[in-house]
Amino acid sequence: MLMIFNALSEQNKDIVLLVAKSVQVAQEAVKQPLHLPKPDSTATRA
Repeated sequence: MLMIFNALSEQNKDIVLLVAKSVQVAQEAVKQPLHLPKPDSTATRA
């Protein structure tokens, strides 16, 4: 894998790293519980 990565151009290496980072961030976000704000009791409902 490293051999393939090293054969890429610098621009393509940057793209691969950005994609890998975005995948990592997305995976971490899935692990986190979703924190929604509690409904405001003073808000009026339509």
